Amino acid sequence: MNKLNKFVTVLSKIIAIFFWIGCGFLFVGLIASVIFGQDITALISRFVEETPRVNVHGLEIDLRAVGPYALVALTTLCIAGIVTCGLHAMIFRNINLIFRTADGKTKYSKGASPFQPEIVRMVREIGIFCIVIPVFELIVSLVLRIIIPPEMCEISVNFSSVVMGLVVLCLSQYFAYGAQLQEDVDGLV
Repeated sequence: MNKLNKFVTVLSKIIAIFFWIGCGFLFVGLIASVIFGQDITALISRFVEETPRVNVHGLEIDLRAVGPYALVALTTLCIAGIVTCGLHAMIFRNINLIFRTADGKTKYSKGASPFQPEIVRMVREIGIFCIVIPVFELIVSLVLRIIIPPEMCEISVNFSSVVMGLVVLCLSQYFAYGAQLQEDVDGLV
């Protein structure tokens, strides 16, 4: 079990770093689209000859098809990508912290137990983030549908993470109960 914990701890850290890097690239894209305006869409069209499609977490736009809406679409996609990548990064950060805290290797640790108040908080945050991501994507897709004619963009929002978020929130209640029992037992000893 110890090797599995180490593997998940390292993998979650690596994935979180990749999501933060993605946030950085999307932030650079947002700044570039604000600074260069319509020139950025022409630049993208030049580099990607066949189809200059931009896809961020299920929101996909063909920059040539949207024409005058390209700058607004690109800016909206960058903002949506920054938020969703950031939320995904926080999920994996919390997974990493949960395993390290349960091993007693963080400043949040109160021994080597999975039933700690900080772990309960992090598990709840994972559940909330899993629910917020598709809701945010739905709001962004509705905004894009208002701004851009619907036939010019493809939008798909995956709500399976809402179910996962609800399951994680339910599990957090059991972890909270376990943390309370752990505290009671520690108080008796």
